[in-house]
Amino acid sequence: MIDLESKLDVVQSIKPAAVTATATGASVDLRRYASAMVVINPGTVTDGTHTPKVQDSPDDSTWTDLPASKINGTLAAIATDTVQKVGIRTSENYVRVVSTVAGATTGGVYSASVVRGNAEQSPL
Repeated sequence: MIDLESKLDVVQSIKPAAVTATATGASVDLRRYASAMVVINPGTVTDGTHTPKVQDSPDDSTWTDLPASKINGTLAAIATDTVQKVGIRTSENYVRVVSTVAGATTGGVYSASVVRGNAEQSPL
């Protein structure tokens, strides 16, 4: 069996937490990686609408929503225990996940990670 762990790197953009307001994730540097995907990992969502999107940036300062044409798959509203994953294609150096929240009092518990792959050098 091939060791996949040494071929990938995982970085949290939105750390696991109870989210009750719009959450802007930390930026993830994609330089030196040829591919990436976003994983939304929810626990319990009790109320509100939690809508994820991916943004990219050339300079880690100016952010633009990644268009659907550059996303392999679809991100839907975050729901209890429903893991989502999408491949992303960008020529920019940075990406982040943003979850826009509306109508939440107790919110939802979830995280969002960026999985980087095909590194110029092994992450080890």
